Amino acid sequence: MDYFEFAETYKPIKNHLANEERPYDNEMFETFDEEIKFVCEKANENPLKVATIIEGESGKFWIMQGFHLVNRIGYFITEEEMPEGFEFCDDN
Repeated sequence: MDYFEFAETYKPIKNHLANEERPYDNEMFETFDEEIKFVCEKANENPLKVATIIEGESGKFWIMQGFHLVNRIGYFITEEEMPEGFEFCDDN
């Protein structure tokens, strides 16, 4: 899977809180301030609709279902639920 297939399948929402352009077609939420509060609320409502962007040891980015703290770069909130434990390497 790549990011485009992920986006087509799970439909990440746009970051309506950002006052500047964010990565991943403005669908990434940051790890601080109002954005992280919003992500936490959504993770509490349905953790299967939250994914964390994580930088791996090789410098590649992984997208993993759920709310994670270690090596996080940002978050997605999706319209569609992901399977529990879902992850893929976005090496584009």
